[in-house]
Formats: sequence, C-alpha cells, structure tokens
Amino acid sequence: MNGGGGPWVFNLPARHHAVSEDSAFVGAGQGGWWAAVADGVGSAPGGREASEAAVAEVARGAEAAVPGREALLDVCRGAARRLSAVEGAQPQLRGLATTLAVLGCGPDGLWVAHLGDSRVYGARRDGVRVLTADHRVASGPQSFLTRAVTARGEHTPDVRPLPGAEAGDLFLLCTDGVWSAAGPGALERALAAGPGTARAFLGDLAERRRDDFCYVLLEVAVAQPSRRAATRPLAGEGLRRTADG
Repeated sequence: MNGGGGPWVFNLPARHHAVSEDSAFVGAGQGGWWAAVADGVGSAPGGREASEAAVAEVARGAEAAVPGREALLDVCRGAARRLSAVEGAQPQLRGLATTLAVLGCGPDGLWVAHLGDSRVYGARRDGVRVLTADHRVASGPQSFLTRAVTARGEHTPDVRPLPGAEAGDLFLLCTDGVWSAAGPGALERALAAGPGTARAFLGDLAERRRDDFCYVLLEVAVAQPSRRAATRPLAGEGLRRTADG
C-alpha cells in the first residue's frame, strides 16, 4: 500500500483474515517527519478500528506538532482518547486495544515512543539495534501484553531520544507479525546488509506470513541533527522510499 508521496508502507492480512488488523502511517509536516505502526490486540473486539484510530492520531500529530518528548506523549494520549470516542459511538467494540510504535524526527532530533510489542529497529554502519523493548511477558507456554493503547489510557508509553540520524541509516517499524516470523537474528542481519537485502528478505517473509504483516522501512538520505541546532524545520525530503507493497 502506497503511503503517499513519500515512503511506502506494507500491510497484508494474515492468510486466514479478510482484512488486516494492523495499520501504518508515514508523513511529513512543517515540524519534521513521523512514522508509526499499530496492531489491534487480537483478543479484543475491533482490532482494526483500534489500530486505525491510533495511527490517525499520529497523522494529526504530524500536522500539528514538532516531534519531541511531549509531542510523542501527546500522540499516545490522544490515541487513547480516540479509542474512547470509538467505544462511545460503537458500544459493541468496548475493550478496544492496540499496540503503537512511533518514530519522529524534528529539530530536536529523533524520538521513539511505543506501547506493546510493535518494534522499531535502527541500522547504522556500526550495527543494528532494537530501539524498543517489548511490553510483553511470558506465562508458561503463553505470553501477554503488559502495556497497550486502550480507551482507559491507563498505560504510559516508553518515550526516549535517539542519536541524530545519519545518511544511510535504516529504520524499520513493524508489528509482531513481522519480527516473530523472522527467527532469531534474521531480521537484524537483513537490515545490516542494506536496504536492497532488507526489502528482499521482508518480501520473502511476507509470502510465508501467518499473522497480519505490517511494516514501514525508511532510509535516511540526508543527515538529521541530534540537538536543537537545526536552522529550519526538517521536511520529508530527508527520506527515500525503500519499501514497496
């Protein structure tokens, strides 16, 4: 699915699903660029509505705010309010919940926020790092989320700054249907090999998917600052389209 005039997002339903309960967004505003993925929690009703509401709030943030700690916190709080509004209008969807992972870049540099187990990866010449820590714990053979975006807004997101982006950096935002299908270390190795290898790996992985499969893959074309020394707001031309679907 084409994410618009800038980077693309890739979103496929699981083979046994008619529609994907994942959603994604990439966009640029006057204050910088934003990307996000969300995964409606499968055990709750309205997974698709929940993830769509969350990324709609990120889209609002992209238009209205400069990426930074407070802006990302506000987006996560706003996502909870949107879920509450959806529940109010559609009582049959009570219990909405979704994961959310957001990456923003503005004059203050890069910021990442997340709730749940959707992930953000960063690849640079010195290696690949998972920039988020899953809000999930194991209980015997099963596992469950410890944090998510819900209509009650009871969970606090992890928000943290990242070093400034360098030309050639890759960032991957993905739902658990992507990283859980890849196997230990395989996704990191593909990202380390560069955008071409990463695209091919993700395309092959999508053909073998079992869960909803959603990601945004970004390559930085122009270095971005890591402090408030920027002389003008950052815009979308700093990104190259590197994922197609």
